[in-house]
Amino acid sequence: TGHMPLPPRWALGHHQGRWSYYTEQEVREVAARFRERHHACDSIWLDIDHMDDYRTFTWKKSAFPDPARMTKDLLEQGFHIVPVINPGIKIDQNYFVYRQGLKRGYLCRKEGGDLYMGTGWPDDCTFADYSRADVRMWWGDLFQNFLKQGVAGSWNDMNEPSQATMEEKKYHKPTRKTFDEDVLHLGGGERITGPGGPSTSHKFFHNAYGLQMARAMREGTQRFSPDQRPFVLSRSGTAGIQRYAAMWTGDNSSWWEHISLAMRMCLSLSMSGLPFVGSDIGGFWENCTGELLVRFAQLGAFLPFCRNHNATHDIPQEPWAFGEPYESAYRLAIEQRYRLLPYLYTLFHETSLNGSPIIRPLYYHYAQDPSVYTVEDAFLIGETLLSAPIHKQGATSRQVYLPEGTWIHYWNNKPYEGGRAYEIEAPLEQWPLFIHGNSILPRGPMMQYVEQHPTDPLTLTCYMTGDGQATYTLYEDDGASLAYQRGAFAQTTITCRVAGETTEVTIEEQYSTYRPPRERYEVVVHRGERTLQQRVQAGQGKVTIQL
Repeated sequence: TGHMPLPPRWALGHHQGRWSYYTEQEVREVAARFRERHHACDSIWLDIDHMDDYRTFTWKKSAFPDPARMTKDLLEQGFHIVPVINPGIKIDQNYFVYRQGLKRGYLCRKEGGDLYMGTGWPDDCTFADYSRADVRMWWGDLFQNFLKQGVAGSWNDMNEPSQATMEEKKYHKPTRKTFDEDVLHLGGGERITGPGGPSTSHKFFHNAYGLQMARAMREGTQRFSPDQRPFVLSRSGTAGIQRYAAMWTGDNSSWWEHISLAMRMCLSLSMSGLPFVGSDIGGFWENCTGELLVRFAQLGAFLPFCRNHNATHDIPQEPWAFGEPYESAYRLAIEQRYRLLPYLYTLFHETSLNGSPIIRPLYYHYAQDPSVYTVEDAFLIGETLLSAPIHKQGATSRQVYLPEGTWIHYWNNKPYEGGRAYEIEAPLEQWPLFIHGNSILPRGPMMQYVEQHPTDPLTLTCYMTGDGQATYTLYEDDGASLAYQRGAFAQTTITCRVAGETTEVTIEEQYSTYRPPRERYEVVVHRGERTLQQRVQAGQGKVTIQL
């Protein structure tokens, strides 16, 4: 069903959401605290209360009087703004989306022809029929006013489609959780052999509804900015959703068991062809604690999608919410993500080419080892990193099974021989994280947001566990445009050879129309208890050094 397109690089950063940040002033205050307290963050997400009485594609003017100014000011600080987009269309003759949808016949109807009316955040709602190409174009174009105001992406929620329970809460009246099965999706209409397909009932179209909504949003964004990479996050979809959107695992809770559940869910989605996945850091529902938030952040630090998000009536859980020592531990976890963004971005590029997952169950690379078949609480990030998050309250250590080979402890460089389990210490500020021996990790300088500085210097750390060779190829491009599809990218291959007392590192740069803005490399080689280091000028094409 296709591969995930390469996303904009800022989408790989750390994101902050809340149901809700109710006013522009509150958004600005949250942004200021991130920068003042040196927590890396690339975006702030606006939930349903940014809207005028829950009307999709609107702003509550009393709370957000000048969205264009807000997005411009925050982008200058490195924050992208992402609003929620819900499918429920408020039944209101004064609401332009409802009027247009009704007049043009774009709204879902029952098999008998009656307009389908369900419930959503604004109570009584209608819904667009995304099975139709003309409806998808209309819906995507509705988003363009937001894009003109500077929003960076769209967040598709409630698109299973889910019937929100406002009516249920108000009147204690049970509400059907999704569409009636006899809602008719017209598809290609009479052109039953065309790309839209034949008409079909919701009973059979249900799983495709969220996918086609995400498709509408992505294609609308592409029409507005044809040479820029769109970003869409979706709560639902079916096979093929990876072509249009990232996904998160929905409304989790602030429960310890939801850390381990997130691993299982994200690994399952990844192995099913949906690589850009994540789970809300801290849990969405109920009250978090400092310890739980830190352990969620240590999981999220290396999930492909990394967002802290929670519900309106629960206590705040921004990184500083619980004070020390939790704030520093949270900061440290996210800083590992930002330092390793060159590695993560290369994995995203690999995924866009061949569909390989970004996070992987251990059996993905160690299928010959029966001991890894039941490991569900640890995962690989690419082939080089192994993360085993803490998922039990009060735990300061845990058992970790390491597959064959030599593994290097991320925090203290201690080597462990694979093929067995170890009890690994995990104080609050650390979690079990390992690097495969005879491998190379690229690191950039610490940044407060992805594009704050060029990746200069680029640190190339070679973890050598004996004589032999390690090779790694780094991928880079401008991180925003589609120019990479026309050859505007760079690849840098690093080879480290160890033989006896000789340590040799070769750096080979390959680029044509895109050259990374970099002046130097820092080469670090770990050989047992010895660490060798040398600075190398960038831009030499191919250079070999001996350390």
